Amino acid sequence: MFQANLLCHPWDFADGSADDTVAFAQGSLGVTGLTLYAGAGATLRLRAHKYAEPAMIRTRGGLYFVPETARYAATRCKPLEAEGTVFRARLDEAADACRARGLELRWAISTLRLGRMAAKYPWAAVRNILDDVCPTRLCPSNPDVVEMLAGLVGDLVSRGAPEAIVLYDFDCGQTGEATGAMYPSPDLGPDGDELLSLCACESCRQAAARDGLDVESALRSARVRITRWIEGGTDALRGDELLGRYAARQATALADALAAIRARCGGRLLLHRSGDEIEAPAELAGLSRHVDGVLVAYRPQAGGDVLRTIESARSWCVSPTTVEIEFAVPSARTGGPQTLVADMAAVAGAGVTTVTLADLGRLAGPASDAVRQAIRYARRSIGI
Repeated sequence: MFQANLLCHPWDFADGSADDTVAFAQGSLGVTGLTLYAGAGATLRLRAHKYAEPAMIRTRGGLYFVPETARYAATRCKPLEAEGTVFRARLDEAADACRARGLELRWAISTLRLGRMAAKYPWAAVRNILDDVCPTRLCPSNPDVVEMLAGLVGDLVSRGAPEAIVLYDFDCGQTGEATGAMYPSPDLGPDGDELLSLCACESCRQAAARDGLDVESALRSARVRITRWIEGGTDALRGDELLGRYAARQATALADALAAIRARCGGRLLLHRSGDEIEAPAELAGLSRHVDGVLVAYRPQAGGDVLRTIESARSWCVSPTTVEIEFAVPSARTGGPQTLVADMAAVAGAGVTTVTLADLGRLAGPASDAVRQAIRYARRSIGI
């Protein structure tokens, strides 16, 4: 069976009853499940509905539900609820409506970028090689962070027996994040940004030292290379064996954290990945063995090819991990409605059985028609 899930935020159910919105998703669009975002990083959303109120959603992020306190007794990182969560109750209503209508229910959660956590707990945040604390990202080497995430996943698993939990933002960071996304951001290039993204927090230092690495020498080398690049802009930033081992240790820490979370929590886990092609394939290979599937966000506006994206993901995922695709809601910037129809039919023909459409809040007019048509054509392409 071809499954089509719709990614939803709590404010997507603010206009009318939650059941009416779920009924629209099922009856008009033809989706077979909802993925409800239970907690996110800093978020700015424009709502496309004609009479949406409010039309703009801005939040510094956090949880959209009340956490079960006992699950976090063993960690100093206590999850924070999102500010002004006036729509929080609507998320529970949507979950109830989803189950009542026989739709598949998933929860999605931001992990290492969960809103305000890094600012609240700087000792648990990523700290770059220049000793600056990243204000948006937690470090997976920190045991309190791992304990908090295990509690979060367990919390969500207990909420209505979902079909799966989707882990967003469980990675080693994004370009510019190590510098706090300053504007203008330092132009270090991909190699320089990779160096500056190395975490030098106390947890990372201790973990590397336990593996026999000369931590201070590795970090000194990183700082020297950054300085040389700034002075001349011509020196290569790669080729240092000690730095390579330190960076590899951080990828291992990410995999170790995911393994610990999985061991503590039952239920299906899916790992979200962004980009037109799979980013950091070696990192993905280490993570995929601890999850049941990888959900890859596909964005055609960057010139990507959806079949190549699927092939790339499958080549790095450890069997029996499955690959799913997340499509953006169609617009002129994402290739237009017909691109979505063609791409979704292509992934169905390539054996992908589940897709996610992000997000409900941007569905209006032609976009809704495109989603409806894409789901219908995808099913037709595999004879359903």
